[in-house]
Amino acid sequence: MQQQVRAGEPVTLPIVAYYGTGRLLKQGNINRKSSTESRSRLYAYHDALNTNSNYKTFEKWFVEESFAELRLEAKKNLDLLDELDKASNS
Repeated sequence: MQQQVRAGEPVTLPIVAYYGTGRLLKQGNINRKSSTESRSRLYAYHDALNTNSNYKTFEKWFVEESFAELRLEAKKNLDLLDELDKASNS
C-alpha cells in the first residue's frame, strides 16, 4: 500500500483510531519532519499508535494540508481570472 501511495496511485487509506489513557496527560514534542515527508498522505499515520503522540501533531498536519488546499484553489482562481482578462481584452 505504501508503494502505491508513493507511486501516486489512487489508494483509499484506512482510518485508525487508538485512544491511550496517557495521550492527553503526556504531551510529547511535535516531531519536525521534512516538508516532503510531511506532505505524504502516510504522514497522518506517524506515531498513530504511540501513546506519547498528541493532538498537536495531528493539528499541525491538518493545518498544513488545509493551507496547501487553499493555496491550490487560490492559484486556480487566479489562473481563471487571468484567462478571463485575456479573453475580454482580445
